[in-house]
Amino acid sequence: MRMKTYQHLHTSIDEQRIFWLAVNVRNKTLNLLTLELLDELEQVYQQIIATEPTGLVVYSSKPYHFMAGIDLALLQKLNQNKQTVAFIQRAQQLFQKFKALTIPSVVLITGNCLAAGLEFALSFQYRIAADSPETVLGFTETKLGLHPTLYGLNQAIQLGGINALKMALTGDISSPTTALRHGLVNALSPLDRLKTAARHYIQQQPAHAKPALSAKLLNLDLVRTVFAIHFRQRLRSRQWTELTHPGSYSLLQLWQKEGQHPDAAKAAEAIQTLIQTDSTQNLIRLFLKRKQLRQLSDKSLFQAHHVHIIGAGVIGCEIAHYCAQHNIKVSLQDKQAKVLEQFVNHLQQLPDTPAHRLLKANIHIQTEPQDALLRQADLIIEAIPDKLADKQELFAHLEEQAKPTCLLLSATSCLPLEKIAAVMLNPQRLVGMHFFYPLQHSELLEIGHIPGTTHPQILQQAYAFAAQIKKVALPVENSPGYIVNRILFAYILQGIHLHQQQVPHTVLDKAARDFGIPLGPLELADAIGLDYCRQVGELLTKTSQLQLPELLINTLNSGKFGKKSGSGFYRYRNGRMLKPERAVWEGSIAALQEKLVGQMAEEAALCLEQGIVEEADLLDAAVVLATGFAPFRGGPLHFTRSLKK
Repeated sequence: MRMKTYQHLHTSIDEQRIFWLAVNVRNKTLNLLTLELLDELEQVYQQIIATEPTGLVVYSSKPYHFMAGIDLALLQKLNQNKQTVAFIQRAQQLFQKFKALTIPSVVLITGNCLAAGLEFALSFQYRIAADSPETVLGFTETKLGLHPTLYGLNQAIQLGGINALKMALTGDISSPTTALRHGLVNALSPLDRLKTAARHYIQQQPAHAKPALSAKLLNLDLVRTVFAIHFRQRLRSRQWTELTHPGSYSLLQLWQKEGQHPDAAKAAEAIQTLIQTDSTQNLIRLFLKRKQLRQLSDKSLFQAHHVHIIGAGVIGCEIAHYCAQHNIKVSLQDKQAKVLEQFVNHLQQLPDTPAHRLLKANIHIQTEPQDALLRQADLIIEAIPDKLADKQELFAHLEEQAKPTCLLLSATSCLPLEKIAAVMLNPQRLVGMHFFYPLQHSELLEIGHIPGTTHPQILQQAYAFAAQIKKVALPVENSPGYIVNRILFAYILQGIHLHQQQVPHTVLDKAARDFGIPLGPLELADAIGLDYCRQVGELLTKTSQLQLPELLINTLNSGKFGKKSGSGFYRYRNGRMLKPERAVWEGSIAALQEKLVGQMAEEAALCLEQGIVEEADLLDAAVVLATGFAPFRGGPLHFTRSLKK
């Protein structure tokens, strides 16, 4: 039989009359649910009915990726045209038709199976997942202020019980092993044997596991009410509110009310209502900007097999630890044997786990001044203290000793790259790479370059390395502090200025946390060190509008350096903050929040004006990714603009 040709799908029938359906959305790196794909899936459904095959197998032609959710750009367009409800209902109806097929059906899951992609997969009788680290399943919409339809959620609850509801509310993803344990998939298979496993399931049609016991109990209104109360408490314990995570609360309310027999229109209308909220719009916009930044990096352009780090201070050791975790050979060098010994002791004290054995195997400590390991490196990161003469001497030496193809990176964000590169014969080799501490908690890397000097190919290789270690690269023109440090220190210094004006430090920090910033300005200053705050602050006052508060200087002069000295704006014992005295303040908390964020926005606007970064939304995304600035607020520039509307 001649099969119909599609743009985003490929169909075939084998000698056993099994219908094979391959999904491959054109001109997109991911399979996203679009109008065109929905049109073609509806046509394929009719084709399956007409051909009467013995079974159906659905898979993705994209390597390491099954299907993600609805195309967010399409979702925003549908919202503008008031067509969201119609689209969601149409998709639900199609999924239900696939579910009702009388022939055995199998979906093969490779890579991402997320959001609407998971709902699609749940519409088939059997799910076989590739037993691979790249395979993940989850209802991730709640991280964007949205939620799955109740059709998809209830399919998951029938299989996985209350665990499926928890996964949907949090947006957490499951590994193949966890998905198998929770009943979301029927089996795991090596990647190269997936199609063989599919044929076995079509031919043998194994019996399905019984529905989870909790799924039956959840049919009862009283039981759902009890669980809804429990999960609301769990969400609040995470500091999640209806403002920060509107999708989670909307889904919980909808599920509690509608249960296992939902009104499809109500679920679709709830999603449409969410799309129109400021929080969800902000979360979607930031997600798209993050995606835009990720697309800058092409991992095929460069892979570092050996990274050499010079400087075993806090940030140098963090970088070494992080790169080794990503299965890269790392060598660490420092003039001071003592700091290297401390790092070795740290490694030896780690528990004996497979992850830590891999970490230890990848890290090599260089205690001698010879350059043997340096000459082998594909990429060298300088992480020594910010003294210009020392950095110039080091890079002049590196240029002579490193491989010609080796990337030369400086971890500084304070010293101008062109001054460091002034002593180099080939200054086009130098790139700035600003890591944020702690590396595990920040997704961003600022990649600094010297306009008109840095070679474009070298810059692309730096972006590729960022992707290799699973970071998002933000290109910035060379400027002291780049952008994130400038904006972050605007926040810190403004907080100290306000404290200098008699606003209690505890009130300031709580106001910031309530706004959605993880650390208040004064507790953050203590954490990174008041001496470092002064060092960076003095540098930034020369290039920006920031001013150094007298209170900071006076605090340092009194011998208080922050957490590391046991006292700063707070007091500490054994590295833990002591409970501060309760403060009373009768001023406006909203006004404090506006002053803190307003100072950040002013510095951000200046960065834009100076051309350090290209657009406002990218800058907002960078601040969110690097500092944890409340994503639902949209970033400092967007938040400040919203106040003026």
